[in-house]
Amino acid sequence: MNGGKDPLRSNTFFAAPSRSALENRLEQFAQIVLDRMADAAPAPFPEEVDPVEIERHFLAPFPLDPEPLDEILSHVRSHVVPHCSNKRAPRYFAQMDVPPTDLSVFSGLLIRALAQDPIAYSSSRSGTFVERQVARWLCSQVYLSQESADGAMTSGGSQSNFQALLLLRNRAFRRFGLDVSSMGLAEATTAAQATGVVFLVSEVAHQSIFSALRFIGLGDHGALVVRVDEDERMRLDDLREKLAWARMRKLIVAGVVLTAATTGCGAVDPLAHAIGIAHGFEVPVHVDAAHGGMLLLSERYRPLLCGIEEADSVTVDPHKILGLNQSLGFLAVRDADLLDELGKIELQYYRQEQVPDLGDRTVDNSRSLNSLGAWVLIRATGRRGYAAMVDHLMVLSETFRARIRAHSCFQMLCDAPMNVVAFRPLINRDGTLEERNRCAEKLLFDVLAGGDFAISRYTRRDGETLLRAVFVNPASTTSDVHALASRVTRVAESYASTPQFHTRPPILSAGA
Repeated sequence: MNGGKDPLRSNTFFAAPSRSALENRLEQFAQIVLDRMADAAPAPFPEEVDPVEIERHFLAPFPLDPEPLDEILSHVRSHVVPHCSNKRAPRYFAQMDVPPTDLSVFSGLLIRALAQDPIAYSSSRSGTFVERQVARWLCSQVYLSQESADGAMTSGGSQSNFQALLLLRNRAFRRFGLDVSSMGLAEATTAAQATGVVFLVSEVAHQSIFSALRFIGLGDHGALVVRVDEDERMRLDDLREKLAWARMRKLIVAGVVLTAATTGCGAVDPLAHAIGIAHGFEVPVHVDAAHGGMLLLSERYRPLLCGIEEADSVTVDPHKILGLNQSLGFLAVRDADLLDELGKIELQYYRQEQVPDLGDRTVDNSRSLNSLGAWVLIRATGRRGYAAMVDHLMVLSETFRARIRAHSCFQMLCDAPMNVVAFRPLINRDGTLEERNRCAEKLLFDVLAGGDFAISRYTRRDGETLLRAVFVNPASTTSDVHALASRVTRVAESYASTPQFHTRPPILSAGA
């Protein structure tokens, strides 16, 4: 049936016949990785290729028999790697994803080889302590010397935000003596004699916040939207009015959600004042600092997040902040008891140990020991090393911001000192929204056309398209930034004699 082959015996990937066989396989993978990472001048985006041309190499049916590993990896070299964007490129300024360090990549190999699940001590003894130590380290950066603080590792910022809102929803009902996890939302709301449950959320909050409201049963009406100012920072007057309105309507306000560095322009809400207002109404606060949390590592820029230590919960992203490419997020809480509000049903197949497990503080039932990558990087870099990185990235962003601010062809969206710079071209400023957006799209396309720079677009809530540059790679230099600014301004200046754009530019790369 299979040409005389024994599929089971030919597949020795679970028990290699010898160390040399393992070394040979590892070498085949390592060569691809090293070729990728050793590129001295990587292009940020791959060359444009018709998607149909890429797809045709991935249409084969489920393989019946084992295939030679060298053929499989040859396929990877030829049809996977060439179409991947390279976030390690010093001129990749498109997204908030910090490029993976080599230590992160190599730690990933170790993590997968160990195959430990840190959720329970019985399944990963040292791994449990590794994760707990990383949690303490990160928590100490958010809450400084707050002894009652604690935290939980997650898969990323979206899961951290989801878990935070779930915990705050459950805590809100606990104040009425109700366990909403067991009762259900409708019955608990009725028992509390409330008209509904809401969170106050900025209109430019990350989409994961609005998704989380759906996930925890509040739906789209669970977001009581607070307006923002021109710099996309939450308006304190509107926050105060919305809190008073919710109280008058007998709504349970489970929390206020603030943002420290919006994805669009890096805006930071007025944390200290907003938290003070919310706590004045006896409403807890969650801060989404998935990206802005990087400032906590810098003595110079930490004051930009002044007040964050008074928040009841804070999302930070190790895989954005630490140069870690494994999926890893973190939810810090000012009071460790908040983590007990998860409402999770205990797993019966884990053996209880004297050492507390982590399963009752995470929505996961199992996960990889990705925190080991963070543990390695934190020790290898140190707080001073990370502070130097943050300070460098802020210098890069301010260099670019100054160039854009000084040029008559552009207008800054938000002048906040963050490493995200959003701006609009002023060419065709009197045109319709569609015409202005067409101009911005064309400018973006022409900047990317050379293949040596990567920036991205940002669409505002009013539908306007802006350009965005994000500075997250410590390997980027001020020379790279000046080169980007020169490219952007040169392209814009070439449009000066052509105020109207009636030809829609070609579709941009998905990475843009």
